[in-house]
Amino acid sequence: MLRCFLRRLRRFGERRGCRLNNKINILYASDDNFAKVLGVSLYSLFVNNKKNDLEIKIIDQNISLNNRDKLLDVADQFERKIEFVKFPDFNEMIGTKLDIKRYSMSTFSRAMVENYYSESEERVLYLDCDTLILEDIYELYQCEFLQIIGAVNDCRNFSYQRNLGIRRENVYINAGVLLIDLKKWRAADCQVRFCGAIKKFNGFLEFPDNDVICREFQDEISLLPLKYNMITPFLMCNYREILSLRKPHKVMSETEYNEARNKPVIVHFTTCFLMKGRPWMYGCNHPYANLWYEIYNKTLWKEEPLKVLNGNKIVIYKIISMLPRRFIIQFFGLIHAYVKPFLQRKQTELCRR
Repeated sequence: MLRCFLRRLRRFGERRGCRLNNKINILYASDDNFAKVLGVSLYSLFVNNKKNDLEIKIIDQNISLNNRDKLLDVADQFERKIEFVKFPDFNEMIGTKLDIKRYSMSTFSRAMVENYYSESEERVLYLDCDTLILEDIYELYQCEFLQIIGAVNDCRNFSYQRNLGIRRENVYINAGVLLIDLKKWRAADCQVRFCGAIKKFNGFLEFPDNDVICREFQDEISLLPLKYNMITPFLMCNYREILSLRKPHKVMSETEYNEARNKPVIVHFTTCFLMKGRPWMYGCNHPYANLWYEIYNKTLWKEEPLKVLNGNKIVIYKIISMLPRRFIIQFFGLIHAYVKPFLQRKQTELCRR
């Protein structure tokens, strides 16, 4: 009864333009290389969430003083505060040197989430730096979910999942946007489990942190609506194309897919063979690249030139763009469905040995 009354009271307050309990814990992680990308994400968050009480922490992996000042300037433009928290020595913590492949060490910061919040805090929303927040996230933060983690379906095929040990009834998610129930996280000893799995599979996984989250917490993930994490393939491909490309065994409806494409809440600039670089590189063709650049020009990084895409990648993109779209999507669909799972299986077999 009390919970129902409070929910009605909150909705009444929202209709009158105010909010009860509108505090939102936001967690980012970044190194110095991604500081300006983080700056754009922060700006988009602030400009679209003026009603919300945002408590923002940034797990700092050696961000320079210059870039720190620029991040603080973004916050100052909106009279907001951000807190930098120290990134732990992860190699020392798990007792071995991590093979981070093409990623930054900061990508493993999600394992440490409980270290940055008191036991009285109930939730935190983790966001990757390469996100653009286009709308108010209050509704996302208030989502009711039963498990430890709320996340969006990444639409992987079952062969990829099976190699990781993820059962058919579960789903591979994208970990760039995670809504985490901190009380359940602590109760289930998730930090110890996460670190143990990272150590066990060190060097054998294509997406080290994402794969570990999907495998280790497969029974403890609730799916969030697609609009809260629109990765690049979802924006570059229509519904039929994404089915051909990813061949997912579990997929959202075409209606939800199209609605999310037309009105995403969070855009996530993941890589994709159909995209020329990313928005912080010259000539990016992502649907939201111009908006990203427009925000970039409102930050103190605006004087810094965009990166230039590697010559080999330009050649590959030109070849891809010359080929029939249907052919190239089917071709990469076969790679996703058969070639990558085969190579992945070989890697996991080595790990078991």
